[in-house]
Amino acid sequence: MDDRKRGIVFSAQEDAALLEAYFARKKIIEGTFSSNLTTKDKKKAWEQIAAVTNAIDARSVRDVEQIKQRYKNMLKQYKNYMTETKNPPTGGGKPLERKPFFEIFDRFMADDSRIAGICESPLELGPAKQQQQLSDAGGLPSSSFATVADPEASASFPPSFTDLTPIRSKSVKFEAKRRKVETELLTTKISETAAAAEMPTLKEMQLKVLEKEDAKLTLEIRKLELELEAPGFARHALDRKFGNHSEGTDVSKFFANHQFGANEASEHDASQLETAIQREKRPEPITFQNGEPVFIWNLKGNKATWLPATIIERVGNSPTYRVGVPTLRCAVHRLANQIRRRFPVELETPQLGQANGNDLAGDQTNRIPIKEIEKAKSPVGQSQSAPRRSARAKKAPQQLDMDPSKRKYDLVRP
Repeated sequence: MDDRKRGIVFSAQEDAALLEAYFARKKIIEGTFSSNLTTKDKKKAWEQIAAVTNAIDARSVRDVEQIKQRYKNMLKQYKNYMTETKNPPTGGGKPLERKPFFEIFDRFMADDSRIAGICESPLELGPAKQQQQLSDAGGLPSSSFATVADPEASASFPPSFTDLTPIRSKSVKFEAKRRKVETELLTTKISETAAAAEMPTLKEMQLKVLEKEDAKLTLEIRKLELELEAPGFARHALDRKFGNHSEGTDVSKFFANHQFGANEASEHDASQLETAIQREKRPEPITFQNGEPVFIWNLKGNKATWLPATIIERVGNSPTYRVGVPTLRCAVHRLANQIRRRFPVELETPQLGQANGNDLAGDQTNRIPIKEIEKAKSPVGQSQSAPRRSARAKKAPQQLDMDPSKRKYDLVRP
């Protein structure tokens, strides 16, 4: 058995009453929520519409959901009819039938964007053709649109508000476009006037250029004065301070063009010079020779140690050296600040000379690493006394002779 319910049939009077009641409460139903408009108000409006519809025929009672569904169906039929009327199909076929309740939609929803949209031609409310008359004065469409399908009907009914909508929309668009053009022209004139007022003259621009050149010349003079007082090793500091990284300066040529005293440096400039010199005084970088024994800093995991190594070569002009590490069995690169010199310790070994029967030269000594010296200092090879032992006489423990016939044994102390 099919469980589908039978469709509810509404009469023409019920449809008219439903639409009249809906459009009377349209602002409440379609309005946005606010403090004055809540869901409760919208629900109450639908209940009132249902009550008005049910009052037409007491034999049929519809609830709110059925009333809502009926309104949606009527609105859908009206939209389909208006779409087909506006854009008729090119093929054959029977046109849609105009329902009686369409007249109510025409009256209340003629200016609704959901139905009319934004169109240049007047909204067609029926299948009749429209005739547009042009006025003699302005060339704009006149305010009279008459249907020619039925002359008697056009004579008896004046043009509605919907017929005048395209004319008003065109005039509003033309007025908005004219105002936009006038606003753009006014803005352009204002910007040009402001730019002309703010634009400096030629003399003002030349004066600014001369002021910049004067300030630059003053800085060059101060720089040359400090160079005359500064030693040679501090000149690169002054060049870096004043933004000039060129090598050397032609002082004689400058003084030939600008006559002024060479010893006019103030005390402030002298203090600045001394500060720059002190800032640039740095210790000389440490250098190592090829084959020199060193210690290198080795960091493995979280443990840092100094490992013995030998300098192999220097990497270019950088402070990096390539060193060979016997412990790691490889060659590594280390910076100069990660390398320390390893000075060998000289020890006299006369026993070796007597055993071999050959005396060593006076300036020749045996070089022993520090670790071997520490091992030599440790008392490993010295004779040690015998360990202290106890003088108590030890006896073997007595063994118990088992006798199954005895129930217990007597303890005999020695």
